[in-house]
Amino acid sequence: MNLTSMFDRICSSNIIIASQQRNEPDLTYEQKHEILNNLYKTNPINFIYRFGSLLTDDELKQNFYSNDDY
Repeated sequence: MNLTSMFDRICSSNIIIASQQRNEPDLTYEQKHEILNNLYKTNPINFIYRFGSLLTDDELKQNFYSNDDY
């Protein structure tokens, strides 16, 4: 599994990626990917908290180091 496929699956789900105002257009697939990538890089614990239920065990093992303090 790579990050792109992990982000693809999250984007394809019905989960809210980012808060939006009522009249704002929906986020594009690319915008969702960018938001996920930024969150993954800058705040991995928040990424796991928000989207961990959509991740597989293999993705958690491969993309988040077990010795990091999460």
